[in-house]
Amino acid sequence: MERLKLSTLVVLITLLTFTLSAHAQDKGHNEITLGIGGFTSNDFLNDVANLTSSGGDLTYENSSTIGFLYITYGTAIAKNLMVNAIVGYQSISEDVQTNGSNDGEVKRNYITTGLEADYAWIAKEKFRLYSGLGIAYTTQNDKYDGNNNNIEDGDDSFFNFQVNALGARFGDTVAAFAEVGFGYKGVLSLGVSFGL
Repeated sequence: MERLKLSTLVVLITLLTFTLSAHAQDKGHNEITLGIGGFTSNDFLNDVANLTSSGGDLTYENSSTIGFLYITYGTAIAKNLMVNAIVGYQSISEDVQTNGSNDGEVKRNYITTGLEADYAWIAKEKFRLYSGLGIAYTTQNDKYDGNNNNIEDGDDSFFNFQVNALGARFGDTVAAFAEVGFGYKGVLSLGVSFGL
């Protein structure tokens, strides 16, 4: 009896999934998104670098950022599959302290460009549930304003990534979205998208 209930449930879920996917985004659909993400891979790498480079008497305190601001342009290359180009910016400011006394401020600017792919598990006219992956290249520029001669301005660059475990888009031509994952967009990303 339990096997019959389980089999019936699996069949119903499968039929529901195919029904919901029947209105999926069509190939050639284009959209632009504007978003902001928090708790990014840049934040994480900055914290790790601060721990490993502080050397005991040099510390970084009072970190502040508004998050990762980005814009994407995407196109559906197949039913339920979007490919996106992304450009984003994040700035992190921190107080520099030497032996507990304030010794200036460092500002780190990150510019990220990359490509992403999103697969829509459910794609209806006014609702989309999706997951995605992205790979990007991030350039970092550090500017120090203070009196410590041991700290220098610097530039760096590295490959970056994004894993969207789950994203949801609500709306038609203009829609709100939320994504949960990890990478350059952060653990949580929110924004608005515009269908073209």
